[in-house]
Amino acid sequence: MSQSPQIKESDVPVVNSQFTDMPDVDLDSLPEAREGATSSSDGTAKVATEPRKTSLATNAVKGAAAFSKSIAILQMIADSEQPPSISMLVRQSNLPRPTLHRLLKALAAEDMVELRPNKTYAVGARTLQLAGRALAQNDLAKIAAPEMSLLSAQTQETVHLAIRSSNDLVYIYKKDTPHAVRIASTVGARVPCHASAVGKCLIAFLSEEERIRVVDSMDMRRLTDFTITDRNDLLAEFEKIRKHGYATSHQESDLEIQCFATCIFDRNGQPAAGVSISVPIYRLKTNRDEYLKPLLECRDRIMQKLGCAQIK
Repeated sequence: MSQSPQIKESDVPVVNSQFTDMPDVDLDSLPEAREGATSSSDGTAKVATEPRKTSLATNAVKGAAAFSKSIAILQMIADSEQPPSISMLVRQSNLPRPTLHRLLKALAAEDMVELRPNKTYAVGARTLQLAGRALAQNDLAKIAAPEMSLLSAQTQETVHLAIRSSNDLVYIYKKDTPHAVRIASTVGARVPCHASAVGKCLIAFLSEEERIRVVDSMDMRRLTDFTITDRNDLLAEFEKIRKHGYATSHQESDLEIQCFATCIFDRNGQPAAGVSISVPIYRLKTNRDEYLKPLLECRDRIMQKLGCAQIK
């Protein structure tokens, strides 16, 4: 197989890290990005994103409809590959232009969004500041970072630490491979759980009742020809993950990417985060143990540091 593949890009509410004495993390304002690898002419990686479908039919608190609409608009702007115009936001939100203009004006007044000279809207400085502080306050990422760096060094591949946010996962730490061809992902990016090894792992170790509830609430859209989109197939996949203690994703989110993932459990034995290794298919080693052994050892070391050494 060629040593310089062009790997195409095709591409989640409040996040709780689940650890006792650890702060909650709200990452709703962060963008979604599909995982993929691409090699540019200078050998560096490119990150590609595509808009996340955001619905204004949110589970709003009674009496807070305007706030919910504002958050949905902010999400649309954050998820857009290019800063959208008000016409684009009107089409996507289905809101009357005067209503949308009023919401955007309120968001801009608080520096949550920025109106650019070309009449497009971008995420504002205050939103970026809040997102950065949320990530900086995440103790899990700080504790896991040395072990994640070691895992990347051992495998020579990109590794991620992620937490679940509703039906998506959110990356809270990334360590890149030293190779020129890299995984195009970013801290704060969101990926649908059903199409990722980490996401499947985080759901697989929930109780059976909770697993079914989550799956029934999913929009199991197809991202590639390999994405699991059948409810029963996904539930069967969860059983395999529970049996083996790890999950894999073979081109389910992006073509030419293989992932291995395992779960970090909190002190109550509940899935709280996931560790993954992402490998371009052309670099994939035949012996899976070269990835799984260091992956599971990394998980154990992180859990020991957290005082959560009991593995399910």
